[in-house]
This record gives sequence, C-alpha cells and structure tokens, in this order.
Amino acid sequence: MNQVNESFPRKEGLRGKKNFERVYREGSVHQTRHIVLFCLKEDVDGRKAAFVTSRKLGKAVTRNRVRRRFREAYRRIKSGLPDRVYLVFVGRKGIAELGWNSLLEEMDAVLAKAGLARL
Repeated sequence: MNQVNESFPRKEGLRGKKNFERVYREGSVHQTRHIVLFCLKEDVDGRKAAFVTSRKLGKAVTRNRVRRRFREAYRRIKSGLPDRVYLVFVGRKGIAELGWNSLLEEMDAVLAKAGLARL
C-alpha cells in the first residue's frame, strides 16, 4: 500500500521577506469569502506554503488557532497539489467562526479558482 506523507515539515514553510514580497508582487490573487490566496506557480523550487492572519481577526489566541487550522487543512490536501508552487493563505474576518468542513470547502474553492484543484 502506498503511504502518502501528510506532514508539514519546516522546510515546506515559506520563509523570508523576499519570498513573501515576490509572491505578493508576481503571483496571482484568488479569493473566497474568508480566504485570500496568493499563488506563484512558475520558476520556484518546491512546494511551500505560508499562513497569514491579521490583528483584525482578534487576539493572539484566535489568530494562532486560525493558523493551526490552516496548517492542518493544508497538510491534508497538499498531496493533490503541484510540486512547484508557492502559496500564501490569508485569513479574512469571520474565518475563526468557520466549522472544520466549511474551512476545507473554502480551501478547496480557493485552490480551484487558482487552477490548483485537488486531483
């Protein structure tokens, strides 16, 4: 039986101000009601993702919870994504109140808008 690695190691996290600026500047933007996705597909090495929350979402506890949920949802769906892409997920107001299934549906929807639908 083939086993899919669903972990989210540190090396798969998008890091560094220059990388974020590049994704924001050169990448495409796709959005749903609660998620904004910045996506850079070409000329990148590996699949990397970042999860961003604003102080508008609430206090640190709420923002950290949203980022943890983002990471877990991404960890479960990343096996169906291409290998050469940088992704920055930004949480919008109201995302903290979403249920788990609604979050997964929104992530699927925003990835489909970006042309990265799960296989």
